[in-house]
Amino acid sequence: MSHTPSSFGLSGQETSILANDLTLMEKLLVDERRLALLRGLLQAPGHVANEQVCAIYLQHVGLRSGRDAVRAAIDHLERCGALKVDWTGTMMIVELTRRGAEAAQGLIEIDGVPRPGPECPY
Repeated sequence: MSHTPSSFGLSGQETSILANDLTLMEKLLVDERRLALLRGLLQAPGHVANEQVCAIYLQHVGLRSGRDAVRAAIDHLERCGALKVDWTGTMMIVELTRRGAEAAQGLIEIDGVPRPGPECPY
């Protein structure tokens, strides 16, 4: 079976954006990284972690990411209202919001975050 951008739920507009900016694999990794962060924070004590813990978690689930990619995912999720970001000195602290918890559980949709399936590994 061949996979096309539309078989991954991407619209025609998203497909043309991919052709210009990101490969399909890069787009899938960006979206999965966001979902994994939400799911990881859902499991974290107090639903809070620092940026470094988020990066280590992503590596643990097979989504090894550089600092820029982790921050881009956090920034996107903060803009969507899924995360709250605070700073303690130079350390970024990330907290899951109710909206983020609902998206992590697949109860609501957030742009750029795939819904977790029943077999979601995160």
